[in-house]
Amino acid sequence: GTQLKNTAWCFGVVVYTGQETRMKKNSTDIPMKQANLEHVVNRAMLIVLGTQAILSLVSDIMYCATKPSFEKYWYLYPSGSDESSILLPDWIGYWFT
Repeated sequence: GTQLKNTAWCFGVVVYTGQETRMKKNSTDIPMKQANLEHVVNRAMLIVLGTQAILSLVSDIMYCATKPSFEKYWYLYPSGSDESSILLPDWIGYWFT
């Protein structure tokens, strides 16, 4: 609140009260000021990240769906190679790599 200093006594009349007072209006948080370009760039970044996540998910689904048909090719999985070099299951291991 407001304090009156260096005064022994005073008389006062309350004229304005409620939501429209100076104290109430100054107590609210200041809205973050961003340029219009920053809003556009932030929205574009969200679209790019969302698109990449969707493409990665579709690629992961396609990999898991077609992996058995490619396991028979000797040049993709040579004999003696460790097919399970990823410690995670295929669907999540492919997502992270």
